[in-house]
Amino acid sequence: MYLRWLCATDHEVATAMSALRRDARPAWVPTKRQVLVHVNHCLILWYLCIVFMAVGVRVDSYQDGRVRAADIIGLAVCLAILAAWLYGTY
Repeated sequence: MYLRWLCATDHEVATAMSALRRDARPAWVPTKRQVLVHVNHCLILWYLCIVFMAVGVRVDSYQDGRVRAADIIGLAVCLAILAAWLYGTY
């Protein structure tokens, strides 16, 4: 049994604990920033999927394959939102 820490000073124990906390995270565990970037990328992909599915269903099902001016305007607005989102991200 290793009893050195039972008689060590408070400063020595605190220094050892802070060093252990810094080194305790394995290298393969992502940082909080990496997790947020990954979640943001997933949300962008979901946004694109929902937008294209909604426009596709509207054009194919409701309008019998005819693209109207409102569809183009809707896509332009969605692309502007995507551009603002990407600009804010990067």
